[in-house]
Amino acid sequence: ELHNNIAPFQAYNTIQLGIPGTSMMPFTQLSEKEVWALSFYLLSLPYSEELEVGDPSEGIVSLGDASTLSNRELIEKYGMENSALKSVRSYKTVRKMNSLSRAKELLILSLESYEKGDHEAALSNALNAYLEGIEPIEKRLAASDAKIVGNLEKSFMAVRTSIKRKEDVAVVQLKVDEALIALGPAVELLDEQEKGLLFTTFISASILVREGLEAFLIIISIIAILKSMEAKKAVIWIHAGWILALLVGASGFFFMDLLMQWDTSSRELMEGSLTLFASAVLVFMGFWLHSKTEIGKWRKFVEVRISSLVNGNNMLGLALFSFIVVFREAFESVIFISSISVDSSTDNRGIWLGVLIAGAIVATLSFALLRMFEKVNLRKVFLYSSSIIVVLSVILAGKGIHALQESGLVGVSSLPWNFRMTLVGIYPTFESMLAQFLTIGIIFGLWLYNKRSAASVKVGS
Repeated sequence: ELHNNIAPFQAYNTIQLGIPGTSMMPFTQLSEKEVWALSFYLLSLPYSEELEVGDPSEGIVSLGDASTLSNRELIEKYGMENSALKSVRSYKTVRKMNSLSRAKELLILSLESYEKGDHEAALSNALNAYLEGIEPIEKRLAASDAKIVGNLEKSFMAVRTSIKRKEDVAVVQLKVDEALIALGPAVELLDEQEKGLLFTTFISASILVREGLEAFLIIISIIAILKSMEAKKAVIWIHAGWILALLVGASGFFFMDLLMQWDTSSRELMEGSLTLFASAVLVFMGFWLHSKTEIGKWRKFVEVRISSLVNGNNMLGLALFSFIVVFREAFESVIFISSISVDSSTDNRGIWLGVLIAGAIVATLSFALLRMFEKVNLRKVFLYSSSIIVVLSVILAGKGIHALQESGLVGVSSLPWNFRMTLVGIYPTFESMLAQFLTIGIIFGLWLYNKRSAASVKVGS
């Protein structure tokens, strides 16, 4: 009966202050966050063996009430069934359901704000519903069922679009209802997932392999070119850039709390900006490489320009670009791992096993690709590398705009179809598709310019 009459706040005070005249001393060595975590954990103990979970949508309990009210007071205030109380107090359940519950709460707040005529607050709540509710678990959901993520993204963006267009309240309510319905399969999927060693290993490895290959395809292409040109000193700078990026990314594991406190909008803004920067650099790098595939040009380039390429300033630029390309993926990977490691039902050994497996796969494929490049002549290296790089620039253009849309910086104009291929940066929004078509147009324009320049040189000679 004692656990039904105390609140986490009371446990917090007891842990922090102790009980004078008894052996219960104050635990001053614990941080405030650790004391709160321990307080909530104590209230979850009676339900530690009961994993049955009620519908998380059965009345949203604010954090303030969950912290300051006892079980008895929560039952009286919210009229809770015992299963709903378990979902509030169970440490495992709260971690798993908190994100989606937050999405539901903010969607409802968005509709309420819109009904009151506060369109700015409605738009802000609709944006945060996705950033705070869906984004933290997006990759985990996508690894199991990408269709669920696609439906969530489409429905949440539709809410934002209808609010921006200032449509009738009935229309906005319909869009919110559709978004709430889309949450159902996500709740069921997370509820069904067994976060044991094998599951966590698979999720971590599959996502990290994809992120790693995207970055190292670019790095390998550049290294292959430099090796073919025998610019060994420049290769060292490329290696220094990506190794430093991995070290900085890995250091993020020691600052997980800080990363998780950094709002999702800022993270998406940074990711989108770095992605678009990398895409722009790759477009012109691909054009530059392709221009050297013309007969005779690559020989002259190697003989005349090799000395200027490997000077200090250019090598520093190579290292910086190498750092940015890999850091973008490393940062995103750290955020993903942080989001699943805080879930107490996750077997964290699987995370590190997944990291090791992904690292081995990426390293093996990168080594094999590099060896393949070493067996072809310099002209073909330039041709293959330029092809890989321009394709990746188009992919990154779509992903960059999509990340900025998720941050709220770029508007969302949904296309009538819900076709998406996240692997190649295709999303069902006008802005992301436009970015990719513009990138293709720029690449085609540069190719025509290069072709005409080569033709004029031949005529002149």
